[in-house]
Amino acid sequence: MVKDSDPGAVDVEIHARVAWGTVIPELAQKVEKAVRERVTALLSINLGVVTLFVDEITGPVEVGTSEES
Repeated sequence: MVKDSDPGAVDVEIHARVAWGTVIPELAQKVEKAVRERVTALLSINLGVVTLFVDEITGPVEVGTSEES
């Protein structure tokens, strides 16, 4: 979601589903950096706050299931 923030800036909200064991603070930093780099490279807008919302954490895969890697 993108919404107006301060004059000349927008805030970005990103909703994600992450896998069990994901280090969420590290993921949030990587997502913010990537969003800022790409948005500023492609668009002539200033970003305010980039917020990552974790809507769901997928459970661990059980041994012997088809989802096991």
